[in-house]
Amino acid sequence: MSSGNNSSSDKDFGWENSTSVDDFVIPQLPSRFLLIARIVFVCCGLTSNLIVLFVFAKCRRLRHPRHTCWIAVTVVAIFVHLLAVIEMLSAAYPTRPAYTFLVFFKGTPFAFFSLGYTIIAVERYVAVSFYLWHKDNVSNRIVVLSFILIGVIVLVCLVIANCTEKTSSYFMPGNGVASWKLLLLGITVMASSLIGIVLQVLIYSHVKQLYRTHPNLRRTNRHLLQVRYQHTNRAQPELTKEMATDSKCVVTTSSQQYKSTLKKSQASRLDLEAGFYYFVISLPVLISNGTVGMFLTFNYFCSQTKLANVCHGLMTILLYIRTIQLFITACNPLVYFALSSEFRSACRSRFAINRQTKT
Repeated sequence: MSSGNNSSSDKDFGWENSTSVDDFVIPQLPSRFLLIARIVFVCCGLTSNLIVLFVFAKCRRLRHPRHTCWIAVTVVAIFVHLLAVIEMLSAAYPTRPAYTFLVFFKGTPFAFFSLGYTIIAVERYVAVSFYLWHKDNVSNRIVVLSFILIGVIVLVCLVIANCTEKTSSYFMPGNGVASWKLLLLGITVMASSLIGIVLQVLIYSHVKQLYRTHPNLRRTNRHLLQVRYQHTNRAQPELTKEMATDSKCVVTTSSQQYKSTLKKSQASRLDLEAGFYYFVISLPVLISNGTVGMFLTFNYFCSQTKLANVCHGLMTILLYIRTIQLFITACNPLVYFALSSEFRSACRSRFAINRQTKT
């Protein structure tokens, strides 16, 4: 049972109650609305992200750096949803292993999301701004190794922080926990989120500029081929009508410079499309993570001052931010399906094949 001082402090910070077993405490959510919302978002998020992994596992044409980045983000999203499940179950049914697991991984969702989306921003910026270099030097293996390296660095930092930290308290916004580990987490999340936001804005402006300069990049490959052929047919009147009926004659009868321009336009169209939908998907997560990093840093510096009570009261806002992040990660696969033509066609072809085999 909790002491009277602990229960009164929990009420001051807005907690309904807390459960203590063998000197470890896992706070519960301050309202049933957040609990119900998290349950719904976790169920929808796990289902949608597992469907994304299934489609990626079955479709080889999605094995490209612009989609490999999304696989890594999907894996991180599944981990975050599972962590939320363990957190909610441990608040209701506390156990020592679950508490140790949560203490070890406290704050990692913010770090994984910030660093992961920052890697995506860097990869997309290189793909949009330096297309030829990206095409020759960036592969799926490099992207996978980059995400693995970031994961290893985060885990090593967690091990060092947990070994050197004197008290192993579970951090939940509002319970008054402030340590150098959370300060380091806040600075890392805030800095990486700021870098990601700047890169995403630069990518979006560059994509919009290219779309205005080359309106045909918004069209499909077939429409692009027809428009290019009409332009070439006007410049070369010696082409025969038989050649004009076949769209393949565009590549065979045109010059080497035109062929390279056509191939570059067709390939860069998908990269520009990826830059746009990653901007739509990444920006809300990066903004929310940047806010989290700012709150964590502010919480550390104000925890020893007269503003400690006010700061810990404001930290409950992070509970709502994290719930919003669960909603965003649950809806991101739908946004990805709506904006990515490659993923949309892969889903249609995959499920169409399944329907034919069943009938």
